[in-house]
Amino acid sequence: MIIASLVPRIVRHYLTRGPGVMLNVSSLATRDSPFVALPTSGSFLDAMERARLMKDQKVRFGDVSAASGVGRLAIGTIDDTGACNVEPVRRKRLYI
Repeated sequence: MIIASLVPRIVRHYLTRGPGVMLNVSSLATRDSPFVALPTSGSFLDAMERARLMKDQKVRFGDVSAASGVGRLAIGTIDDTGACNVEPVRRKRLYI
């Protein structure tokens, strides 16, 4: 029982690189974000209409300032070719 209670802590410590984000991405990240490609419908939409327009978009939570000394975490979109303006989160790096 003691070993079973230690396994999740060990897994979290050695395998997790960044925080888990489980939110409504359409209303969280699209308003005034330079890293998310917005639909061409405008910003007057409510959260449900925006979610319907963005249902096929892929997003990544990661570092948007990979070249600087201190990273900045944000949500960005991934286009059809797989290119993304957000780098994966790295271990042992300081983030804002």
